[in-house]
Amino acid sequence: MATQKTLKDSVVLRGIGLHTGIEVTAQLSPADPDSGIAFVRSDVEGDNVILANPTNVVSTDRSTVLGFNGVCIHTVEHVMAALYSEGITNCRITVSAGELPILDGSAAPFVEAIRDAGCVDQGIPARVVRVTSPTLVEQGSSLIAVSPSDVFSVTFVVSYLGTPVGVQISEFTEGVDDFAQAIAPARTLGFSWEVEELLSRGLAQGASLECAVVADHSGYLTDLRFADEVARHKILDTVGDLYLLGVPRMRVVCVRSGHRLNNELCRKLLSEGLIDCSR
Repeated sequence: MATQKTLKDSVVLRGIGLHTGIEVTAQLSPADPDSGIAFVRSDVEGDNVILANPTNVVSTDRSTVLGFNGVCIHTVEHVMAALYSEGITNCRITVSAGELPILDGSAAPFVEAIRDAGCVDQGIPARVVRVTSPTLVEQGSSLIAVSPSDVFSVTFVVSYLGTPVGVQISEFTEGVDDFAQAIAPARTLGFSWEVEELLSRGLAQGASLECAVVADHSGYLTDLRFADEVARHKILDTVGDLYLLGVPRMRVVCVRSGHRLNNELCRKLLSEGLIDCSR
């Protein structure tokens, strides 16, 4: 039985936001049973708490953005994936600006910080989300299919034909693979030819070779941690986005998908009653 867990102590991480380029501090703190994961904007007065819930996703443009009552927090997927990795279901994350720090572009620094803080088992059943019937969401050549399973697994197919990334297929299965070792260290991808367009839209203001896997037409500009690092990071993002639902128990197959389809899937599962949220 999956039980609720929180941090033993608070821990602080500092860095810049990938898209805002703003220096930011994030403090992960213990939280009471049944409180869930909540983000708090310390730079905003009044109603500044945003619950980690797929219905609070307000943008999926190159990251997952949560918002409530006009207050937003950008790029939550990496810390959500780290919380999944360590089984943390209750946590208060206080952020000094509108985006989580990107750190090295992966979830590994968050995992390390959570382990430094320690974990407390709160002895209460966690919200376990089980898919009750196969379904899918799709857009163009991208899709995500899910089916019932007692084990959480994600298979991801990446296809960037004509680039150094090419086609990659990677898989994570809970209980078989170690998420902290096999998935969390995988970094986000950026192509050199995207930079100008992203900057013009106010994105990637904090991007650098220190926080991403970067490629141009001739090859990678950064050393890879895994041969299929791009596909592994896509799994990381998918896990982080699905963890907004609760502790997942489902088989997930993704083809060329991203944050938009991840959230569309979550909303479909909720709105069409295709999940059982037992304790």
